[in-house]
Amino acid sequence: MVDDWCNEITQKKMIGTVFLDFSAAFDILDHELLLAKLKRYGFSSSALLIIKSYLSERWQMVYFNGSESDLKQVRHGVPQGSCLGPLLYSIFTNDFPLALKTARMTMYADDTTIYLAERTIDGLNRKLSEEMKLVTEWVNCNGLILNVSKTTSMVIGSNYSLRSNPELNVMINNKLIKHVKEVKLLGIIIDHTLSWDMHIKRIITKIGNILSMIRRCSKYLTTQITKQVIQALVLSHMDYCTVVWSNTSLANIRKLQLIQNKAARVALMYGIRSNICLMHASLGWLDVKHRLSYLLMVFLKNIITTKMPYILYRKLSFSSNIHNYSTRHAAGGYFILPRALSQGTVLYRAMKEWNALPPNYVMQQRNMVSFKMKLRDYYFDRNFDY
Repeated sequence: MVDDWCNEITQKKMIGTVFLDFSAAFDILDHELLLAKLKRYGFSSSALLIIKSYLSERWQMVYFNGSESDLKQVRHGVPQGSCLGPLLYSIFTNDFPLALKTARMTMYADDTTIYLAERTIDGLNRKLSEEMKLVTEWVNCNGLILNVSKTTSMVIGSNYSLRSNPELNVMINNKLIKHVKEVKLLGIIIDHTLSWDMHIKRIITKIGNILSMIRRCSKYLTTQITKQVIQALVLSHMDYCTVVWSNTSLANIRKLQLIQNKAARVALMYGIRSNICLMHASLGWLDVKHRLSYLLMVFLKNIITTKMPYILYRKLSFSSNIHNYSTRHAAGGYFILPRALSQGTVLYRAMKEWNALPPNYVMQQRNMVSFKMKLRDYYFDRNFDY
């Protein structure tokens, strides 16, 4: 989705997005409609009976302040906290994108985003209004409920295209959707220029608060335990979804490096004037720039190895698929960089970084574990080499 947005911005277009919020989405699924869809998708009669048995004859009650309510039979929804719950919901909404005409849709469980690109704000408002009518029809037909008060819209584009502060005026059931300049989606803060400034700021704030607590407790912990706690509670925030936002500005990379330096000092209980390179070498940490590159290469290696997700794998342009003769790039497993892709997209950046790796890191490491070890050593030798 973000790659699509980057490509549209490169073509000097604005992207109108609507982030849908469903009220109690998992709790109001119609069982009969769900079973009808499963049958349409080819589920056998025995499988349908099992799922029907799984959904039916469920009862619930409320316990509050020492008192219990009467038992009520659950006639709608799928059990939350179960493995089947999100899967059944995804199957139930699988036909949702077919309701649209020109807009595109991405879904992850009940987080649904609708977007389309145009060169003018009037074009965005007109087309998105038409698409939202289709969305409303599908939602009503399938018995779901949109929470309009939490549904938001946003115009995404370059600083130049957004210089006049364009806003979307899109309505659902005669209610205007709130227009925002940033939104939190699946744990990532997306801003209207895809600068990732607010997301980086949030990471730094969260890490700073955690480090303050760890520092107060460090006198009761050994250095090894403190290091493990920081790796689990601090560095995990920096590693979350890095492939999406790692094209952020150098200024943001420097800010992340400063907070990682602070984490290193807390882990080793060193002073403010301690050598940064020596601290990272002692901890075995990559600097932020190479940490982001490492995670990007692991992400690409997983796509190449598993061919999943296929929607990304099919966009990879291998040199060996183009050249019929042996060349250094073709034999080394390198990529042809498509001109149609924006340089800010995940795939373009990943393929470009992959092409910069030495051949022995690319083709010779068939095993994922050995690939990660060799790749880490490669970037560790270049720590702070920029």
